[in-house]
Amino acid sequence: MFETLEATADGTIGHLTLNQPEKLNPLSTTALVEIAAAARWFDEQTHIKVVIVRGAGRAFSAGADLASFSGRQEVSTRVAADTGREMADAWSACAHSASQPFAGGVSAGVSSSRRRATCG
Repeated sequence: MFETLEATADGTIGHLTLNQPEKLNPLSTTALVEIAAAARWFDEQTHIKVVIVRGAGRAFSAGADLASFSGRQEVSTRVAADTGREMADAWSACAHSASQPFAGGVSAGVSSSRRRATCG
């Protein structure tokens, strides 16, 4: 369904996982488009009560995909900015219109403990 992430449902729990651990889950234009699509998909899943957002591997996300900004860009800077805005709008609409809250899975340092923080 997606190149850069996984969106799944396990009963009443949704999982959104950024899934490019070898690159520390960078946010490319493709990832932003997919996050927006996943947010819309979760919004349609009325049985889901919470969505847990995490990054695969050792990092949640390294942030913007700097490799896509060097040399030949996959899209113009304007298109990338518009795509980021569309992703944020889709995620915000999902968080505010849906009945499910969002939670982020955060690793603490090098320990194996997990903490949950609500967001949205």
